[in-house]
Order: sequence, then structure tokens, then C-alpha cells
Amino acid sequence: MTRLVKWCATAAAAIGILAQPLAARAAELASPANGATRVQDVELSTGGSLLGVAINHQGLASHGLNVQVRQNGQVIGTAVSDPDGAFAISGLRGGIYEVVSGQSLRYCRVWVPGTAPPSARPSLLVVDPQQTVRGQSGNLGKPAALRTIGAIALWGGAIWAIYEIVDRNDAS
Repeated sequence: MTRLVKWCATAAAAIGILAQPLAARAAELASPANGATRVQDVELSTGGSLLGVAINHQGLASHGLNVQVRQNGQVIGTAVSDPDGAFAISGLRGGIYEVVSGQSLRYCRVWVPGTAPPSARPSLLVVDPQQTVRGQSGNLGKPAALRTIGAIALWGGAIWAIYEIVDRNDAS
């Protein structure tokens, strides 16, 4: 009976160690911050132009970024950021729009000048999605699966070795 309890305790500890990265990744994916849709209030400039600045992941101006404004799935306007990262999309009216740049999507509630709430911004900040680098997620394809299987095999061997050492110490 003692051997079974020791083996179960050792196995539970190893599973806990292996499960930590998976639990952290699952919590990251399920967090409301990642799935929540935020709408940003932006006040149009005079003439109905949506002004904005495109930056990269380092906070520097992103030149040549394509920005689209869509409403109900239809493209309403497009712009390309200049060397300073600035862009302007004209001909807009008040309403809710999707602002798309690369794989990035943002919802904006656009206000006619003089009608925006105090929280509204005079321009939109767009971060270039092509230059964002995320680490530690890894590739979940075959190489990652093989690394996981290898890690489980190594931990299984370590569990077996610890169990044998504990068992021999108890026998003597």
C-alpha cells in the first residue's frame, strides 16, 4: 500500500509540473481581455476625415501600412500611412466602423465634430500587426508534439527513477 501511495504522489507531482505551461496557455486564451470587443470613440476632423497614426511594435512610425474602414462588410475608405505613420480617410459620417490593417481589426464609433463624448480621441492609433512577435506560444504542429512526447517520456523516466530510489531506501 505504501508503494502505491508513493507512486501516486510522485506521478501527481510530475503531472502538476507538466500541466503548468498548458494551464497558463489555456488561461491566456480564455481570458476576457482577449475575447472582449472594445469600441473606441473617435471624433472626425472637419470635413468628415478619420485621422490616425500607424506605429510598429516599438512605437515608431509605420510607413506604408494599408488601413481600411468598413461598414456592414463593405469597404468605405482606404488609406496608406505616410513616412510619419499618419493617415486620413475622408468622406465618413458618424457611425460604427471596422478599421482593418493586415490581420488586425478594431471597432470605432465615429462622431461628427462637436458631438463626441469627452472620452473620444481626435485620432486613431493603429499598431502594425505584421511586426508583432509573440513568444512562448510555439508552433503547435508536429515538432511541438514530438517535443511534448519527448518531455513526457523524460518525466516518466524521472518518475520511475525516483520511485525506484525511494522504494530501495524503504527496503533497506
